[in-house]
Amino acid sequence: MENEEKAKVIIDYDKYQELLAKANLNEKAIQEIKDIAYKDGCDYRHAEYQELEAKYAKLKSNFKKIDVSSEKLMKTSYNHGFVEGCRVVHYDVNNFKKTVIAKLDDYFKMVPANSIFKVREIYANDNFCNGINALVTKCFDYCLEEKKSMYED
Repeated sequence: MENEEKAKVIIDYDKYQELLAKANLNEKAIQEIKDIAYKDGCDYRHAEYQELEAKYAKLKSNFKKIDVSSEKLMKTSYNHGFVEGCRVVHYDVNNFKKTVIAKLDDYFKMVPANSIFKVREIYANDNFCNGINALVTKCFDYCLEEKKSMYED
């Protein structure tokens, strides 16, 4: 009986060693699988990272192009608006100038010269009217030039 027990122990010990060897092999295989999976994951992540970095560089380049073209468009739009605004202002001022000159001409037809010069009773002559008209025109033109130079700065 003792021999049977010894034999059983030896058989059990051999099985134990065999199972232990299989377990070690399994652990090695598991570790190898883990290492391969980790390496594949790192490679995949690195490839994804490279792809994302390339997309980022492309987007950054496109953004710079868009930024430059939007800045150019804003400047062009500003210039067009400025030109249109100046045109409207100049048109309004010129109309106002024509109205003022027309009113002055009407007043000069009715104002006797002696009320201005107190010399004699004649109506204001053309030289006097033309001088006043020229001064008014110069004033309006000066105002327009000042406005234009103020906006151009």
